Amino acid sequence: MKDILFVYAIDEFENLTREQQIHVNTIYREREPPSTFRIGARTYGIRTYQTNSGGEDNIKDSEFSEIQLDVELRELDRQYGDFCRTLISKRLSQLGFATSQDLDRHFETFEIGARSSDWNTIMSPVSTEREHFRRFSQQIRRSFKTFNVEKAIDLLSNADRPLLEKLNILIFMQNWARGSDNLLSVAEDIAYQMEAYERGDAAEKYKQALGHYSGDLSAQLLKESRRPQYYGGLSNFIGMSSGIPRALLTILRSVFEWARFADERPFTGGVISLKSQHKGIVDASDWYFNNMRKAGPDGIAIQGAVERLANIFRINRFGDKPVEISVSSFSVSEREISEEARRVLGLAEARAFIHRISGGQKERNSEDITAKFQISPMLAPRWELPIARRGVVTFSPDDFNSVFDVRQVEAYQALLQEWRQKVTAPFRRVSSPGDDQIGLFDV
Repeated sequence: MKDILFVYAIDEFENLTREQQIHVNTIYREREPPSTFRIGARTYGIRTYQTNSGGEDNIKDSEFSEIQLDVELRELDRQYGDFCRTLISKRLSQLGFATSQDLDRHFETFEIGARSSDWNTIMSPVSTEREHFRRFSQQIRRSFKTFNVEKAIDLLSNADRPLLEKLNILIFMQNWARGSDNLLSVAEDIAYQMEAYERGDAAEKYKQALGHYSGDLSAQLLKESRRPQYYGGLSNFIGMSSGIPRALLTILRSVFEWARFADERPFTGGVISLKSQHKGIVDASDWYFNNMRKAGPDGIAIQGAVERLANIFRINRFGDKPVEISVSSFSVSEREISEEARRVLGLAEARAFIHRISGGQKERNSEDITAKFQISPMLAPRWELPIARRGVVTFSPDDFNSVFDVRQVEAYQALLQEWRQKVTAPFRRVSSPGDDQIGLFDV
């Protein structure tokens, strides 16, 4: 037996008291070949690295190696997706369902692209009756007494392409925020660029703007049509789980139960509707929000900080002129924030409410590398946020403190108001670094 390694496996380490963990840490430290340990714990479950071996601590990468499994799986994106699909197929087979490699066909889809005909099923066929032009008309009439709003709407309309109408309004708003002195000429230029794009001619800036903002504009269209945000489809479910298979199984269980309740015959010849998918996703998101936190005051602090952060992102996403693109991420200099904000950030990360992005964020102006994080995609449906990671908000230490320190109520309310003014017509003229993006895609 000289070549046999004996492995002692201890799971749910978080359920041990501090004194019990010290005892296990001591046994681990004093181990001798051919024995070793595999200790499993929630990220927040390690209370101490102390031992009874002369008061020494077990030191990472010296006495032990650490693997954060969900982080590893998030980085192995394709392999994790394959693993999840295999897991689902095996589960369905064990339950007696006939499965195929094409699991996606069991879920109803909604195409949100610019040329999608699905928009026509939920929107008025007349452009002027659509919510975005109604709101546009009100905003222009309040701010300009003599502007020919009917002419502008006619130029920006495209009855067959509602998403292009939203893009046209966005570009118009960007020019308005920059202080353009001839907005009717701007509308004419946008109409020309849209026609060129539809013909397939060169309209690179217009095409680029559509590629960048289509996610947020689609979300706005769905909201204006009083439809739930689209998070459906197996690929989205896998992405939302963020390397935590338990989260994926919770989504699928909730979606399956709603589909069965609606008599949709899931995985037995029927298709799971968008409605059932959305209800299941919301239930799973609520479960994650309420069960992944720590009990007691710290749990409330985590939820409060994440909710305040998400409110800022939501204001941006549904604003007239989003400052950032599909924002679900942020960066901040951890060394400059307050002790309380740093503590709550650490708790939120340990509870997987927020994911740290490896490599950090390179800031435009200072070239410094700061820490970068993303709100867990499992929480995105609670605030109708995107699950993909694109735009990044760079917080100053003071702004970040107002979000993650629950005591700074007035500072947070001021920050919230500042964001509303940035993205809502008639716009507050500011000259902060983030506002350089206002005219990035101007036509």
